[in-house]
Amino acid sequence: SAGWQIGQDLFSDVAWLNSLKLRASYGEVGNTSVAPYQTAGRLTRRVYSFGGNNAFGFGLNEIPNPELNWEVSKTFDMGIDFDFANGRIAGSLDWYRTNTEDILLERFLPPTSGYESVLQKHWIDKKHRSGTRLECRISRNQ
Repeated sequence: SAGWQIGQDLFSDVAWLNSLKLRASYGEVGNTSVAPYQTAGRLTRRVYSFGGNNAFGFGLNEIPNPELNWEVSKTFDMGIDFDFANGRIAGSLDWYRTNTEDILLERFLPPTSGYESVLQKHWIDKKHRSGTRLECRISRNQ
């Protein structure tokens, strides 16, 4: 993160402006959202025919996918903090954008595949969120 007290540097001669600060930040956070051993494929009980008799055993229910890694959300935020009229009016205005990549998705497979599902990265789309936030504080007595 970084900030600049622009009010002190560029507007120091403006009497009614107490503080004006520009700031920006960037961060990345991971989300596992995967249960332990889920990438190894889950087992399920199966019935096999062996020599004309049914035999019980276990088989893979999901296709293993050891290549999976964490989902990653990258957030960029920038804003301005202000304080003027001798502290009677203060607040901040923010804008942010979050991009989430490597989204994990459980895809169900047709029964003819011999598997129920596979956990994989969702390559088709990335999730983007953005927004603004305004906070304002007004005080009558200062």
